[in-house]
Amino acid sequence: MFEPLARTLLPDAVIVAESPTAPLCHLGHAAMGDQSRERRHPRPLHLSRSGRRRMPGNSAASQDVRVHMPKAFTEAERQQFLAGKHVAVLSVAADGRPPASVPIWYDYTPGGNIRVNTGVSRRKAKLIERAGAVTLVVQREELPYQYVVVEGTVVEATTPSPAEAREAIAIRYLGEEGGREFAHRVDGSDSVLFTVRPDRWFTADFSADL
Repeated sequence: MFEPLARTLLPDAVIVAESPTAPLCHLGHAAMGDQSRERRHPRPLHLSRSGRRRMPGNSAASQDVRVHMPKAFTEAERQQFLAGKHVAVLSVAADGRPPASVPIWYDYTPGGNIRVNTGVSRRKAKLIERAGAVTLVVQREELPYQYVVVEGTVVEATTPSPAEAREAIAIRYLGEEGGREFAHRVDGSDSVLFTVRPDRWFTADFSADL
């Protein structure tokens, strides 16, 4: 699910356009139905002095296209983005195995801590308690592509989760009525609320590419 977007959001220069004939060089002659066995090659792209990539030729596709590095969010922007409604991906160390990563609901107010509610017997809960630190990733999956990565320390684990916290997180994702109903319907006696202090931020904003 995340791989195509992850490729788009890598913090490297973004090539906005490529030669329209580039895919042809990767196809075999049989697949192309080319009886003449004529070799086709992609036309190269040239970087002009203006800092743009220029597509050669006289067709309508011949034009200047910008190549940008993503810019970082300001402190206020990154906090506001994290406070928006996103389904986060939480990653935590997993005892010699690759990090465990799961989609998760969370709660955050700019300038504060991140709150995550889950079942106390869940694998991720046990791993979070053991590691004492997590990484949280939130992203915008449509243009303009943006993301915020937060590495944080678990500063508190409350069992069971306070009803107020469980309800606030549910309302954030399901709305006032649906959130209250969900929180009241779900037994919170076996839940745990993790409070995470943001320590390091990594951000990227690709809005300049539009």
